[in-house]
Amino acid sequence: MIRQVHRIDEIPVDRPVHIFGGGQGGRIVFDAMRRQGRWTVAGFIDSFRTEPLEGLPVLSPAQALAEGAADRTVVIASQFWPEIAATLRDAGCRHIYNAYSVIAARQKDAVRPDLAEALRSATGYHPRELVSSLLASPHFKQGGGWAATMLALDDFAQGAPLYVVGTHQRARQIAMLATQSGRSVLAGYIDPSAPNDAPAVAMGSCVVYPLQRFLTEADPSAVVVDPMPGGATLHAVLRDRGFQRCFDASSLALPTGRHAPAPVLPPAEPLPDMPLVSVVLVCRNAAAMVRRSIESVLRQTYPNIEYIIQDGASTDSTQALIEEYRSHPDWNGRIHLVSEVDGNAAIGLLRGLRRCRGDIIATCMADEELLPDAIAEAVRAFRRTPGTGVVTGDAYTTGRDGRFTGVFTGGPFSLAGYLFGSYCPYFSSTFFSRRALEEIGLHEEDWNQDVVEFELWMRLATRHTITHHPFRFSKYALYPQQLSNVARHIRFHLFRRIEVLSHFFSLDGFFGPVKNLYGFWEECVVRQYALFYNHALSVGEDVAELGIPLRRDQAVPIDLPPVGAEIHKEIAALYEMRGQVEEAVHILREARPAFDETADSLAVQILLKSPAATNRDLLDAQLDWADRHVRRRPLDERKLPPLKRGPDGKRIKVAYICPFATASYFQFQVVPFVLHHDPAQFEIYCYTAGIEPPDLTAAGVTVRLVDHLTDEEFVALLRRDGIDVALELTGFSAGHRYRAMGARVAPVQISYINHTGTCGVDAFDYCIADARSAPSWLDPHFTERIYRIDGCFFCFDYRGTDAPPAAAQPPVLTSGRVTFGCFGSGSKFNADLIALWSRLLRAVPQSRLLLRNASLSWMDNRRFLADLFARNGIGPDRLMLEAGGDRLEIMADYARVDISLDSFPYCGGNTIAESLHQGVPVVTLRGSTFASCYGSSILEASGCADLVADTPDDYVRLAAELAAAPARLEAYRIRLRDMMVEHGFSDSKRFARKLEAAYRDMLGRLPS
Repeated sequence: MIRQVHRIDEIPVDRPVHIFGGGQGGRIVFDAMRRQGRWTVAGFIDSFRTEPLEGLPVLSPAQALAEGAADRTVVIASQFWPEIAATLRDAGCRHIYNAYSVIAARQKDAVRPDLAEALRSATGYHPRELVSSLLASPHFKQGGGWAATMLALDDFAQGAPLYVVGTHQRARQIAMLATQSGRSVLAGYIDPSAPNDAPAVAMGSCVVYPLQRFLTEADPSAVVVDPMPGGATLHAVLRDRGFQRCFDASSLALPTGRHAPAPVLPPAEPLPDMPLVSVVLVCRNAAAMVRRSIESVLRQTYPNIEYIIQDGASTDSTQALIEEYRSHPDWNGRIHLVSEVDGNAAIGLLRGLRRCRGDIIATCMADEELLPDAIAEAVRAFRRTPGTGVVTGDAYTTGRDGRFTGVFTGGPFSLAGYLFGSYCPYFSSTFFSRRALEEIGLHEEDWNQDVVEFELWMRLATRHTITHHPFRFSKYALYPQQLSNVARHIRFHLFRRIEVLSHFFSLDGFFGPVKNLYGFWEECVVRQYALFYNHALSVGEDVAELGIPLRRDQAVPIDLPPVGAEIHKEIAALYEMRGQVEEAVHILREARPAFDETADSLAVQILLKSPAATNRDLLDAQLDWADRHVRRRPLDERKLPPLKRGPDGKRIKVAYICPFATASYFQFQVVPFVLHHDPAQFEIYCYTAGIEPPDLTAAGVTVRLVDHLTDEEFVALLRRDGIDVALELTGFSAGHRYRAMGARVAPVQISYINHTGTCGVDAFDYCIADARSAPSWLDPHFTERIYRIDGCFFCFDYRGTDAPPAAAQPPVLTSGRVTFGCFGSGSKFNADLIALWSRLLRAVPQSRLLLRNASLSWMDNRRFLADLFARNGIGPDRLMLEAGGDRLEIMADYARVDISLDSFPYCGGNTIAESLHQGVPVVTLRGSTFASCYGSSILEASGCADLVADTPDDYVRLAAELAAAPARLEAYRIRLRDMMVEHGFSDSKRFARKLEAAYRDMLGRLPS
């Protein structure tokens, strides 16, 4: 039996306990048991630790399984509990308890301790108290929405284990909300539709129980949350079996994103020679200052301007003054005045923007001025960055009288800085693409009309490219009488911002995929509060007007710690997962002062996906990474054992280094050729994390789990093992060892597989590639020597696996409509690629496109992608945007696809291989970087060189020709698997021989 436990006291005390896991998780469980003193802990089970821990013996998994496994009580303290539990169960262990939820609950902390302390010292509030107070305030209109749902669930559960009925989307949303505060732990899900004799199955760190099994095994003190109506019968059954804590969540509000679908527009045309630029002025009773603003527009050096003046029914001489300019012959018909009651300036702004006809739109309010060359320079900026939605710039600041007071340098737009810091672009130095505004919508009912400017930046920052142009476009007035300096308005603006943020932080909003959504939301609200609180103090307003009674007699500024690298990494991950790679890289580079190795690593890995990145850009980024994290932070060679200088005449020792050696792609890309290495000539090591890959250990490969080792310990281990050839397979993903290997772990070091570019680290001797994926022109852009093997440098071998059979025929034969597809990562999509796919869909009438990946599991990502297609004239009726699934499900789904489309400029690897294995041909576009070339190598090595395009036009033509040839598609279904083996791509035995020859050659080149 495998039981989930959420409190330590759920574990029986009648027999000695072994804790599986000697790391932090194991210590958490051990400390909890020791404090209560009720259990006899006999020892630990751990794969990489042999010395005693806490004075207790440590067994290897093999020892534990061999020595009376059936009678042991094993408590698993690891995130890899499903695999560990399955291994223990198969070995006959009968008493298995998964305590991962205990660890997760102990480790979870919604906000940083230093931020919490800074807030408490200034206001007396803990962040959670502050946020709860804000949400409960009568000033917060949405207090009865999703935030209230979260608080209600948290109050009801009171930290008890929590089960949710169902596994559908609403159930998962409820589960996420119920656990966001960190007090309650999600124990699992109940599936009433599952057969009573069905086994419990793992889903993430939880278990899905059939109802009967739940009633038998679960603790009656647990909380059961039912998110759907009509559950009276189920609740009665639960109560009859002793489950008294049932929560009916059917009427609770759930998070909702705030987004109307973008209109389907024809593909954008290049800007005309002299595009029309609209300038919007919103004013009311502004006669005292509006003349300077109007004249600044009339003095523009750019001639093709329309001027939209939205007057809020002024009662002073504003309208008469405007009429003077309207009647001037130079502006006859070009100044459009509308005077109407609009409620506030924000509504007036939306109405004014809707009236614009220009390709580019600017604003210039009554107390602002545009500098003479502003519009001409903005047009040039849009020409230099086609596809951008917004251009921002810098400004001069003035007083109310227009006199110079200072300068403002905005810098590139930063979502992290805008929400968590003090970054704020100046509206007067901002120019919008009209198409971008049309896509986000300008209808008043769709906006929070009190904070239109804030919501405008949020919508644009999450859906469009914002380009900063270092040019001073305007004069921006700052003076004490501004509305933004009045306490009532400060409070008003704060609460309306929180309302807008509640939509973006909903589960189907932009921030929905964040793992610790509540903690992220909590820090954002705290930082927004501190921003307005400190502003109120700076202008001498009473902070009590902010609507929160302080616990201190005298208010003091809130001095929060700097925004941490974790915030930048989370936001970058959100951008990357939907293909906004330029934004992701920029956010990560903002974290550079922290010298966070992971953030810098992610930035160089993501840069490979940028359509704008050149080979020189990629090399410079890698050299910078190596300089920051290897050259400036070298390991102390004096503390390390000596490095082996070359083969010692025995078997060649080869090390494959990858923390995710149990990942599905690793099992078909790496394991097959590793198992074919000649054991008489080569001794194979695998350095990985988590759990040992069973296929490798069964084959006699020496597997070492090294995720707990420092870089120094890692280097020392490999040197002691006497490795001759070491291959880093991780790329710059989390857990890589490029910094450690900068000190050398072997005489020959190779960068391979997961980073299709140079690593920039001097100690790496080779990068394995082939002539097709890495042509000779790439040599100057690599610090390693590119070692080109014959054929393809990749090998995927699915033979003998559980891969589903290829569908008998392409679906077009029965549906009459061609279905294109791509199951690659959403991070490999981008606006240029969507435009190319849209061209193809227009070229093949009635065709459809099926996209599936983990990113599309999130509603806002699906909306974002649909909007990109709408921008290119493709409506939702041509698209199927679906969530990801497990490997077997994805592979079986190729039965729905006629033709796969490769991504660009970062090709698919696993995705191409799986598609070919399932009998579906792939069309790829060959570019000029390693990342954009290797798809062509895979296809050529599979006998499909005729599906490689050298230009975007070729890409569309090849795919359209395939779509018009169902007989070819049918032939591919029958032959592709055999072709992959015949041409060498899936012949792992032959591939192993090629690698072995390469290793011998590399070692033979070492100096004697």
